[in-house]
Amino acid sequence: MGDQGLIAKQERVWDSIATLCMPFTEREWKTPTDCPGWSVQDQIAHIIGTESWLLGQPVPDHTPKDIGHVQNELGQWIEPWVDWRRSWPGAKVLEEFRTVTGKRRRVLHTMSATVWDAPHVCGATLTAIALHL
Repeated sequence: MGDQGLIAKQERVWDSIATLCMPFTEREWKTPTDCPGWSVQDQIAHIIGTESWLLGQPVPDHTPKDIGHVQNELGQWIEPWVDWRRSWPGAKVLEEFRTVTGKRRRVLHTMSATVWDAPHVCGATLTAIALHL
């Protein structure tokens, strides 16, 4: 099993996000944030995209029409995940957030210590990466 304490912290973050977003009106979902071009809903779609990618799901077959706010390659990579969900109602985005993070929970709980301790991105372990975030 992986680092169960770290997993529990990640689960608390996901649960807190879901609880915070649950009462949002559609207007609140569409509220702009400090990230240029992104709403509150887009922030949650960003998390969905990242967690979906970590689950091995492909990037949506979608080309955003407006990418003037995108400033780098990472932004270009995540924008299809975000923009694809932009027209959805916020409640649907929250539902998908819960589904995707539920799948990620199951994966994290079944990862072996060997996987957690193996070098991944830039030679760092998953534990080191998670602690940095």
